[in-house]
Amino acid sequence: MTREADNADLARAVQDWLGVTQDGWAGDVTMKAWRAKTGAAAAPGAPVAASEGADPNDALLIKELEIDEGRVLHAYQDSLGWWTIGIGRLIDKRKGGGISNEEADYLKRNDIARFKRDLDKHVPWWRSASPVRQRAIQNLAFNLGAGGLAQKWPNTVALMKNGKWKEAAAAIRANKVWVGQVKGRAERIAKQIETGL
Repeated sequence: MTREADNADLARAVQDWLGVTQDGWAGDVTMKAWRAKTGAAAAPGAPVAASEGADPNDALLIKELEIDEGRVLHAYQDSLGWWTIGIGRLIDKRKGGGISNEEADYLKRNDIARFKRDLDKHVPWWRSASPVRQRAIQNLAFNLGAGGLAQKWPNTVALMKNGKWKEAAAAIRANKVWVGQVKGRAERIAKQIETGL
């Protein structure tokens, strides 16, 4: 299938959902129906928050950009050597790329949700700890991976599971290689594990 055929199919699917003539072209009638159905107040092409209705033309553009740029879910160097991610998103600082604070927060919220699921799988007892200790365990999992925490630190994990918080904190402090890597983070986490404060 050609890109034009793909775009026309997508436009027809949107038009079917909107209840307008399915001509495969996202013109003024389709845009007006989209704004009426979704409550989108933005003009076509204007950026909108994720919770607002989106311009149907944006969906077509995204599809076209994905065909042109590809979808890569990790950092990679584009054909000119610039660091990029996703669908051609420039993140290379040398070229003025990066992400916004809002995007960083969004990514971190997704990371936290993923680490909670991973902890549920690898150390399911973690939710029975106090909220402060839960945060400390999540912080460890963020740094080591939930599986890494369970596999690399089985003695520390066993101490925490059995409520031996002071001993677990001592084991964290005794891991000189990790303490050297993460600096003050190690003492803060050890104190949270030890005291629950």
